Amino acid sequence: MNKRVEDLEFRWSDTNQSHELVQWVQYEEGQTRPTNEYCFVIAFFREGSEGCNIEFVGNRPFRYENRDRLWGLMRYGQRIVDSESELKILL
Repeated sequence: MNKRVEDLEFRWSDTNQSHELVQWVQYEEGQTRPTNEYCFVIAFFREGSEGCNIEFVGNRPFRYENRDRLWGLMRYGQRIVDSESELKILL
């Protein structure tokens, strides 16, 4: 259940084997790359013994300017991972 809202995206990462929240950034003009944007991880959603935890990467969440968007997408992500955990218990 990937969800992108402007420059933030909640998604599953095969590389990290976890859900993550990433920020997309545009390349500056003059750089030659196959695509014009890249992303970096702001937070991971990791399963723990008491449910799923949000693990921040450094101070990235505190540097993000639109706090309503950030917290909204973190709430969305938390609902998704909590639902998936609950489903695993039922199956």
